[in-house]
Parts: sequence; C-alpha cells; structure tokens
Amino acid sequence: MKKNYLVTKQVPKSKVSTYVGNALNKNPFTPEVPCYRTVKSDSLIGGFPNRYKKKKAPFKKEGLSIRNNKVISSPPQQSS
Repeated sequence: MKKNYLVTKQVPKSKVSTYVGNALNKNPFTPEVPCYRTVKSDSLIGGFPNRYKKKKAPFKKEGLSIRNNKVISSPPQQSS
C-alpha cells in the first residue's frame, strides 16, 4: 500500500495517471498524496456519481477539462 502512495505523489500537477483496484479510496495522506490525479483506465473520474462535482474541482483548478465525467488533458478545441 505504501508503494501506491509513493508512486501517486509523483504524478505532476495538470497530469493524471490510471490505476487498478481501490488502494487509494481511503487515502489518509490527502493532500500530500494527490489521489484525485489517478483516474480509471478509461479516463473516467470514478467513484460515486453524487461526488463527481466535488471531485471535478481539483482537476479544473489545475487546468484540466472534463467531458462526460472523463478527464481530458487539454481543453476541447473550438471549431471555427
């Protein structure tokens, strides 16, 4: 478990990583270990739908966009 936290601490701001399982769902080291930067392998935020609004805030603060509850690395391009 400790290894998961050490690796998660290395995810830079404005970036996300994926993980398997739920080792981070009870992270006692928040905010030092930014577990919100880990998302499901399909880029979905994950967790319970009634918590999506709260979970989206840190991503938006770091400049990431969210579409259909999926994190995208850059804002969507506007077509001209």
